[in-house]
Amino acid sequence: MSFFSESQQQTIEQLKTTANHLMTNVPPKFGDCVTLSCLWHRVYSVDYDVVPRVVCGDLIVNGEPAFVLKEPIPMPGADQALIIDAWDGHAWLEIDGLIGDLSLFRTAAALSDDHPIRTSLEGHYGTGKGMMLFSKE
Repeated sequence: MSFFSESQQQTIEQLKTTANHLMTNVPPKFGDCVTLSCLWHRVYSVDYDVVPRVVCGDLIVNGEPAFVLKEPIPMPGADQALIIDAWDGHAWLEIDGLIGDLSLFRTAAALSDDHPIRTSLEGHYGTGKGMMLFSKE
């Protein structure tokens, strides 16, 4: 018996397919959680006619704050450019009781070898990982 429902198992396969497409075609960039989450939302919505949620908030790793949302994502300026380099939160996708994240391993890999986020993720999951997917439960 699977931990995931039949519906969730189908969603997982769809998320894996769309994530693989994005991870193959979008170059890695540190702190690209908003962009990747929004792209994933769009690709998934178009491919499967189901609308996941992009969620922004805090990211806690091993009980320590890694990214803490203090302010909303800045609005575009007069030139319509978004300035998210100074934004301090994290973004991910939620659908069917699942949480998906495409940027966390990419961000960790860009950090110094002894950074707590990197050592925690690589110590637990290994190196060279892409999508993180788990149940909200």
